Amino acid sequence: MGRLVVLCLSGLLVLAGPVCSQTGGTIVFGVEGEIWSINADTTNLTQLAMGSGPVWSPDGRRIAFLRFSDLKTDLHSEIWIMNADGTDVAPLGPGSRRSGRINRLAWSPDGTRIAFHSSLGEFDSETWSEIWVIGVDGAAARKLVDGYWPAWTPNGSRIPNLAKHVFG
Repeated sequence: MGRLVVLCLSGLLVLAGPVCSQTGGTIVFGVEGEIWSINADTTNLTQLAMGSGPVWSPDGRRIAFLRFSDLKTDLHSEIWIMNADGTDVAPLGPGSRRSGRINRLAWSPDGTRIAFHSSLGEFDSETWSEIWVIGVDGAAARKLVDGYWPAWTPNGSRIPNLAKHVFG
């Protein structure tokens, strides 16, 4: 059974986005455009980078996250990757840059690819909303399907998602 993780930092309540590492020893989360980590025992609070939506790689060595060039609208998104300790922060590559929103990052089980949701409109609108995959080596991104919420099957062979008609 999962646990709800609630952190209170300097008066800021963080309810969305805390993600535990595979070992459960470290929690990473985003708040007000910054990515932080903290040990599960609440020691070693560390700011890692500027960005949002952090997700752990399957081996727990890296974190993928998002940066936006327009923080007011979350438009012009780009996927970035860093080591778990906040070093080697770098954009994934030109294929990870979008003129709309990118969100819902999902690492493949083998850690070689990241699936993501990309949209030009609001979450539930009928505007362009697609699932894409990009290699963590910066290989070209490719569109898979119109839809939301990418998630990999355990063997990494498929990406189930909710199609647009579910919300229509």
